[in-house]
Amino acid sequence: MFFCKDVRAKMREENPQAAVSAKMLGEMWAKMEEKQKEKYEQMAKEDRERYHEEMRAFRKGDYVVPSTSQVAMEAEE
Repeated sequence: MFFCKDVRAKMREENPQAAVSAKMLGEMWAKMEEKQKEKYEQMAKEDRERYHEEMRAFRKGDYVVPSTSQVAMEAEE
């Protein structure tokens, strides 16, 4: 997910007219060396951990969904 988002954005900057397919992105990922994948795999690991923490809190009834204004304010900081 992170790889696709990153590459798709870069490709659109370089050529806004080009269509980027999931198949193309999958082929690019398959050809990458493990060292290049590490960044994206680490991002995915951290996101999975965040998700699991939020789900534990949700199941306990402790999770409060942030409003969109709270999320926007945190992103600006």
